[in-house]
Amino acid sequence: MVRARKSKGTRSQFERVAVGDSGGAIMQPQVPTQDEINEVIRLFSGGQLEAAERHAVALTRRHPNHPFGWKALGGVRRLRGQVRASLEPMKRATRLAPGDPEAHSNLAKTQMDLGELEAAEASYREAIRLRPEHVVAHLHLSDLLCKLGRWLEAEACFHEAIRLKPDAAEAHCRLGEVLAKRGEFQPALASFQAAIRLRPAYAEAHCNLGIMLERLGRFDVAEASYREAVRVSPKVAAAHNGLGNAFKRAGDLERAEECLREAISIDRNYAEAHCNLGVVLKEWGRLKDAEGSLREAIRLKPGLVEAHNNLGNVLKDLGQLKAAEAAFREAIRLAPDRAECHMNLGGVLERLGQLSAGAESVRKAISLRPTFVEARSNLLFSLNYYESSPAIELLDEAKRYGEIVSTRAQPKFTNWVTIGTKRLRVGLVSGDFNNHPVGYFSEGLIKHLDPARFELHAFSMASKGDDLTVRIRPYFADWTSLLGMDDLEAARIIQQRGIHVLIDLSGHSAKNRLPVFAYKPAPVQASWLGYFASTGVPEMDFFIGDPHVAPECEADHFTETLWRLPETWLCREPPGHAPAVGALPARANGVVTFGCFGNMTKAGPRVLRLWAGILNQIPGARLFLKCHQLDDPQVVKDVTARFRSHGVAPERLILEGRSPSLGYYAAYNRVDMVLDTFPYPGGTTSVDALWMGVPILTLKGERFLSHLGESIAHNAGLPEWIAENEDDYVRKAVKFASDISALESIRAGLRERLRDGPLFNTKRFAAHFGDAIAQMYSTATRRKA
Repeated sequence: MVRARKSKGTRSQFERVAVGDSGGAIMQPQVPTQDEINEVIRLFSGGQLEAAERHAVALTRRHPNHPFGWKALGGVRRLRGQVRASLEPMKRATRLAPGDPEAHSNLAKTQMDLGELEAAEASYREAIRLRPEHVVAHLHLSDLLCKLGRWLEAEACFHEAIRLKPDAAEAHCRLGEVLAKRGEFQPALASFQAAIRLRPAYAEAHCNLGIMLERLGRFDVAEASYREAVRVSPKVAAAHNGLGNAFKRAGDLERAEECLREAISIDRNYAEAHCNLGVVLKEWGRLKDAEGSLREAIRLKPGLVEAHNNLGNVLKDLGQLKAAEAAFREAIRLAPDRAECHMNLGGVLERLGQLSAGAESVRKAISLRPTFVEARSNLLFSLNYYESSPAIELLDEAKRYGEIVSTRAQPKFTNWVTIGTKRLRVGLVSGDFNNHPVGYFSEGLIKHLDPARFELHAFSMASKGDDLTVRIRPYFADWTSLLGMDDLEAARIIQQRGIHVLIDLSGHSAKNRLPVFAYKPAPVQASWLGYFASTGVPEMDFFIGDPHVAPECEADHFTETLWRLPETWLCREPPGHAPAVGALPARANGVVTFGCFGNMTKAGPRVLRLWAGILNQIPGARLFLKCHQLDDPQVVKDVTARFRSHGVAPERLILEGRSPSLGYYAAYNRVDMVLDTFPYPGGTTSVDALWMGVPILTLKGERFLSHLGESIAHNAGLPEWIAENEDDYVRKAVKFASDISALESIRAGLRERLRDGPLFNTKRFAAHFGDAIAQMYSTATRRKA
């Protein structure tokens, strides 16, 4: 074999074949001169690829049976982006130099880029056979095996690369990625840390370390990793994406959006960044912009499950429920075992009134991940809509939830450094300190709770506030965001605040932090307002109600001790933006207009049957329904069809979607009386209707939630508007609708009567609530003494 003279310096991939790496496979004694070889290498190294290609072509013509020209031609074309055109020259090089591992490795890279994975695997394995210590070939073969989903083989290849070259940072980093794919998070973490030790400025490894720390719940350290990645390499899009996610989790939406837009400016085809930006824009409430970002993510990467799932959430908030259902179903098609997608599908089916199908989807999520507490909370919330959910079923499900979170929350706090004794420190935990029913019904309490007796501390799960947030913040001694904190960290912060009584305002509703309560961060813990059944959490001491929603005979519906406020469970400040009460519409219309502005999910088959029966008994009477589901034209068609099946013509229905606040209140001036839903009655909408002078016909219930209408009626001074049973409900509806003068009289005086009554007198309510806090604290501490 003729060997060309070795030139000075490191040999390039082209030079090696001319100095003997072909294993003596040169086919003819005639070889390129050293000057010819050096010229191609000089042009290639200097980035003059077009000229290098011309010289390489000339070499293949002058020396068609020598591998150097073909190898050089293939390499140059590949670098110029002509991947397909590089394939044949590389194949020719391997035929002329079958013993050259570099030629086989280069061919394999091209085959891999062209999607010829089986051929690429064979070429890499030949390169490794010829040179077992070929680290780069091991690394690239590992990448190929990852593409094929052969994770164990890929892991073995990376381990071999590391054995051959222990200081190969890339091998450690890529091994970490494989381990992460297999769910081996701690070993993956160690691999990324090893890569960083070997190459401290390795941005990709810092990014991957951040992702792994997030999965392990170590969010603060993850953020530091992303920051370091950005510092060492500001143009790595993944680092900005990770940092954006960290800011989003901490509730800093402005900086999150800034980071994600920077990631997209670096790489406009970065589907995951578009997806994450969509999530942030949703949190801002910019739903149409969020939809655009998520659709762009799907365009770029149709198989991105998270994008379809998040698009479903956005479409649901936009009121496009059928489109949301389709998005969730596509996410499930792509990832049948993704529990979150099944849970979200269940939520949208529930909103569409398909309660059984919705519960089935949520139960599927739980079967996939039995400790998925968010799905268990969703199931508990949805069971309340069922017309036949006995209290015992709700309690059993709540107990299962409580067992999971209580078992997880170890060790529990048993000593509390409560600060001061003159005033009780009261912590409120909520994600709804804003324009939300919880915000409306807690605002008056927050403003009027006696500051001489109590010091308020807010623990918020909201990423943004609004005008209500601004109004209530001055009444708190401090305001702590729990966003981005794991349960133990959040519990520690609460415990360190020296809280005497910690009150949950969410129950099993969205953004709850019930698992934090399982650590028992305060000596006395209670649940109020956001939910209407037992939390099931053993560490929750009390559940706050009133004599109507929580009668003595139903104490066994709760794991908590019931604490009854003397009058009402809820009370709100009079809505200052509500218009004046209008004249009774029936006087002008000549017919009665019934109404219900509550969530259509509450209007199950029994409710619709009764409403239709009432309409069929009163010729000309109309029913006005107004809620977010009716934003969707398909839902309007479905509701119309359901009433038509009961003999109610479409022209007797008024179906409207959401309105801004003023329009919502003004719509009550088009309603003569409200027909309540059951077993899930109205809450906020019922109190709002009363403020607008509209009485509510409600049905007596059998558990806390279904008693809510009774509590509101009693506290509004309208106990006669409580029906004993379904027949009585229809009878009373027909009777009340026929007495226009009585409806007129109620309408004329109701607002003034309510103004100083239990439902709107927030000062009186706050005094009662304050007494309850003090007595609960005293009772619980005496028990523990």
